[in-house]
Amino acid sequence: LSVGAWTTFEGYQIVNGKKESIRMTAKLVSKHEDRLLVERTYVPLGGGQKEPARVQSFLVPAEIDPTDHPLSSPTAKISELPAETLTIGGKKLTCRVRSVEAAGEFPEYGRGVSATLYQNDTLPGGMAKVWLKSSKGNQPFEFQGEVVKFGTR
Repeated sequence: LSVGAWTTFEGYQIVNGKKESIRMTAKLVSKHEDRLLVERTYVPLGGGQKEPARVQSFLVPAEIDPTDHPLSSPTAKISELPAETLTIGGKKLTCRVRSVEAAGEFPEYGRGVSATLYQNDTLPGGMAKVWLKSSKGNQPFEFQGEVVKFGTR
């Protein structure tokens, strides 16, 4: 994965009981031996707003503590679902589909994660579609989005 690679998801999020249509772009800003720097930009959809509502930068360590991620947590129950084909940017991509249920607190994802993930390794970040439910700060949180475009620079 090269610096500058990006994916743009469109969907919605529910934060503090408020549902908002949103476009989220994740971009690889820099790579280091022990970590990656990723930037996420969130822009509300439907209100004519072009400026980001929020920009979030975070570090992804090269070696993630398994208990910090729902896909590697010892509490996780991961089920394989039938593969599905999604069309993204005019390309048909066959996706591995998994259901994840993980108890515990995850720094990036919240507490009590329930998710359905559509994965394809040809996409930057590997995710084609995500439906994530959890709790953040004792409030329910939900994000559902699908990649609408992506690039390597």
